[in-house]
Amino acid sequence: MKQLLFLSFFMLTAILSVSAQDTNTASGSIRDAFLKTPLPDVKLTLMTEDSTFIKNVEVVKATKASTGEIEYTMFYTAVECGKKYLLRGSQEGYDDAWLSFQAPMRKGAQFDAGNLELRKARNLKEVTVTATKVKMFYKGDTLVYN
Repeated sequence: MKQLLFLSFFMLTAILSVSAQDTNTASGSIRDAFLKTPLPDVKLTLMTEDSTFIKNVEVVKATKASTGEIEYTMFYTAVECGKKYLLRGSQEGYDDAWLSFQAPMRKGAQFDAGNLELRKARNLKEVTVTATKVKMFYKGDTLVYN
């Protein structure tokens, strides 16, 4: 019975280690594009290069113990070797930001996918456009009134 238990545990460990070796870990920072400050409440979505949904990615934030302010925000996600991905970041008050990256062919690598920088959304006030006719113009040497 102990041998069967040990054998099943060994097989499970071997399967998990083989499947873990076929992936890489992508990481990067998330911040405001203008102020370069970290953004903690960003919703991240990982997609294939043709924008097919794969999964939502969690944001990791680090705070200073003394002040409680956010020092930086990062993302970490497992991706398959050699494939291209899109990462979309969205947050209220900001335009969506996109980050394109490709995972290296080397198995088990941890690599920097880049920085995801979100820009503040701008809402313009109402604009009224009015057209006017030209009241007078020259046609040759004649002044024409409308």
